[in-house]
Amino acid sequence: MSQSTSTSTYVTICDDTLCAANTVNCSSMGVCTFTANPKHIVPLLPAAKFTKEDVKQVDWTSTFECLNCDIANNETSISSSKVKAHKVHLLIEEIPTIEQMKKSFLNLYDGWKYSSCGLEDETFDHVWICDEHQSLLLKIKNNTIDLLLSLLIEYNPDITDYSALLTLNIWTISTDPDNFTFVNLIKGFIPLELTQILNLWISHKQLLLVIIEIRQYIYEQTFKEIWIRHCSFIKEFERSLGITKKKKLTLKNLQPFNNILNSDRELEYKFNALDSIRNNIYFGKNIIEFYSNLTS
Repeated sequence: MSQSTSTSTYVTICDDTLCAANTVNCSSMGVCTFTANPKHIVPLLPAAKFTKEDVKQVDWTSTFECLNCDIANNETSISSSKVKAHKVHLLIEEIPTIEQMKKSFLNLYDGWKYSSCGLEDETFDHVWICDEHQSLLLKIKNNTIDLLLSLLIEYNPDITDYSALLTLNIWTISTDPDNFTFVNLIKGFIPLELTQILNLWISHKQLLLVIIEIRQYIYEQTFKEIWIRHCSFIKEFERSLGITKKKKLTLKNLQPFNNILNSDRELEYKFNALDSIRNNIYFGKNIIEFYSNLTS
């Protein structure tokens, strides 16, 4: 029986987790052997957070290219591995925000708000859309557009109308459950609608170079200028209160976080079934090390 072989990037749900993998050796009978590409084994999000339409809106090939672009020729280094870890945690919305830290240190962080505004809970989304960051995010967004246009002009000076690109919803600084916004770009997701437009103007090779450079710029500006700067402030604030790593360990929750909360707050903070697995993958059961690695 003859067999044809194809290798394409797909997204599948494994154990309620979105992963990328490859299909190979598809026979004429329609039977395919499904094998994973080690470069792309990254649990992205619990499946419950992603609808089928969400999955279809993501250019997964470009997203993973951006994720892996810091490690060239299968070589690794401490710095490139750390950057990739940062990017992975952005994709899965697992940076150690105050709300995240409450899951391990509720007695310490209960009642704490986001330091930049002092009004709202420090959730993943609020870190980026807080009103205190609007002017900075607007500047980053405008600079991103300028960089994108300059790269396009370099590769194809014959483009005369950029309206299809500039009117995309991805330039909106907000969160929207139904549409891609600039926050999705901050996370590292590359929208299919963006690459479809770029594909009309430049080659695939040029497209990947453009997307990688744009993604890297957004990462450097938002993660370092907003998140790391915020973490430096929190570290100094904790130091002024005499809160050390050793003291944190003495205050670690002795029972599951969702059992500590009253019924109203439990609805707001409840875990999904993947949390125990995810904690082992992300933290290695060492929440202090997880916090340290993603705040510097």
